[in-house]
Amino acid sequence: MSGQIRQEDAAHCLNLLKTEAPDFYLADLLLPDMGRDAVIALHAFHVEITNITLSGGEPMAGQLRLQWWVEVLQGQRRDEAVGHPVARALLQVIDGHQLPVAGFEAKLEAHIFDLYQDPMGSRTDFEAYLGETRSCLFQWAGLILGAAVTSELANASGHSGVATGIVGVLVNIGHSHNRGQVNVPGELLAATGMTPEQFLATPTSKHQDVIKGLIDLAREHEMKARNALRKLAPEQRIAFKPLALVPLYLKSAERAGLNVFQQRSRPSPSQLSKQWALWRF
Repeated sequence: MSGQIRQEDAAHCLNLLKTEAPDFYLADLLLPDMGRDAVIALHAFHVEITNITLSGGEPMAGQLRLQWWVEVLQGQRRDEAVGHPVARALLQVIDGHQLPVAGFEAKLEAHIFDLYQDPMGSRTDFEAYLGETRSCLFQWAGLILGAAVTSELANASGHSGVATGIVGVLVNIGHSHNRGQVNVPGELLAATGMTPEQFLATPTSKHQDVIKGLIDLAREHEMKARNALRKLAPEQRIAFKPLALVPLYLKSAERAGLNVFQQRSRPSPSQLSKQWALWRF
């Protein structure tokens, strides 16, 4: 493969972000021409996967759909992938930028957790899950945009993924709660005196403490990410633009309080504030 994404596939991926992941859409429009389509395809792949995990269907059906992507990556579904614009684009990106297929397989494996109702484990488990599902996106975007494989890039990617991943947990916590899923670290529940079963009950002030704990953890990782980014060149830092939105979402979550458990009140900064934060990053 040449690594060149078809124009129609690039347009499909961009439209997918515009309609279903506007934060990625706004951030990716600010990327340099060289590498922009590849990062957009990468983020479109992430949208495809999160759509599977958030669909609320039978877990086994979701797992089979994730397995389809694994088989696409392994070259077992070439004929089917040819008819899927995101799959076509993703394979071109992986080939053209020599990205590790094993990392994509690990991401898909980690997302299986999203389909079931097993409670999240420790903080270490939580951060590892976010690393495999979110930090990888920053790492790959950095490589696409020309960054070298360094400990500095890995460190910045790791913390950025956890910070933005926690934002994702907060945005979707009402949906997860309704589905009987406990997506917060066990230590955080224990610190509030709640069991996973109690967390799934009607939200109380203890749930507010859990939200505060998630916000504090996200801010901790955001600060570490920004410190790590200082060690990267400016042309490498541009891959981390989604990190700019973390403070906006955390402030919105603080204002919402227990209303974050109501899907209509999920944290949602204004588009103008997001555009301004992304432009200034």
